[in-house]
Amino acid sequence: MSQSIDAASSGRVAGGVSSIIGFVTATALATVSLIVCLNEDVDDIGLDRAREAARAAGPEAPVVVTVDAEELVWASRGQFRLLAPWEPAPPTPYTAIARDPSGLPPEGEDGVGPLSIVEPWFARRYGQGAPAPWGADLLDRLDRAVVTVGAGEGARTCAAWRADRWFCGPKSWNYVGPQEIEVEGKRQTCLWLHPMEGGEALRVAFSDLPPGGTLRGRFALSDEAAATAGGAEIRFKVEVDGEVTVERIHPNRPGWSSFRVDLNRPAPVEVAFVVSADHTGRRHFCLTAALEKGVAP
Repeated sequence: MSQSIDAASSGRVAGGVSSIIGFVTATALATVSLIVCLNEDVDDIGLDRAREAARAAGPEAPVVVTVDAEELVWASRGQFRLLAPWEPAPPTPYTAIARDPSGLPPEGEDGVGPLSIVEPWFARRYGQGAPAPWGADLLDRLDRAVVTVGAGEGARTCAAWRADRWFCGPKSWNYVGPQEIEVEGKRQTCLWLHPMEGGEALRVAFSDLPPGGTLRGRFALSDEAAATAGGAEIRFKVEVDGEVTVERIHPNRPGWSSFRVDLNRPAPVEVAFVVSADHTGRRHFCLTAALEKGVAP
């Protein structure tokens, strides 16, 4: 009799343990399934692509999303916040993200950046600041520049802004952005303006520059590029409000060449740099430019 009771008790214990193990296993599997499901949801909404779109829109800034993309708020674990009509305006500068560009805040605000597209997201930076102050390096205003390739009706805009530069393609070096090169044996950070293939003009335009001053700059090939036998010369122009004020032919030689542009005009001006070459092999071309108050002698 005792043996029967012990056997029955052992069976109940074993059954209970099995039930507990089964429950724990089922719970664990359900939890894993839930985690996988959530991860799939995050992947489906493209959180990484949303972050990429925010980075592409301009320098780092608080990120807000419109109500049509509110799932990004919980998926980002606090990195993004909701931009809705009942919310106070976000601090400036900020970057807004939406599923549709029509859902972004109006472009009428001062300091609106270019539209960044990383499917399925659209992003734009707002509140980029006032016009350039005196002493400003134009490289610091590159995110507000307009970069185009070609001329006339056939000109196309380089609309891909990533991190700190405009990409024009098709080659990886066809971008406009900061680059460190060596000129006359010294390292220098400058604005990279590699000419486009086929002799097309590369144009970089900066708007809303203060009138009544001077723009000073210099340009050069890297030492490595200047040492290339038979390297092509670079055609370089500076335009002020569409008028060519500086026009140079830069030969295949090392060293800087300087320029000065008078901005003594009654209203804010646009300054554009235009670069081209017949052959583009190893044409590592770069420039620096800064605003100075007062008319240069």
